[in-house]
Amino acid sequence: MSDATSHTKVAPASAPVPVPAPAPAPVSHGTNHQLESVLSSCQPSLLHLLPILEELGVRGTEHMTALVRMREETRDREVKEEALRKGITVIEWAIFIDRLQSL
Repeated sequence: MSDATSHTKVAPASAPVPVPAPAPAPVSHGTNHQLESVLSSCQPSLLHLLPILEELGVRGTEHMTALVRMREETRDREVKEEALRKGITVIEWAIFIDRLQSL
């Protein structure tokens, strides 16, 4: 006769899965007043993009000026494509660049 109790089978132990290192922390949002000001002045406000832009290295007036002065094809290839991968929409990018060009 078979035993009435159920036995749970345990899978053999597998190798530990490596955990990726955390990304470096972006610059504190409280210290990036120029970028905050530009993003909040956009219609609609793009302030929610601050962490992504900081990750991309856009942290101040000089960086924003450099973005505007880049040739469009270079900016698209080097910055826009990465921005889109990180979650910025095409329309948000267009609003941001348009705002930078009006400064």
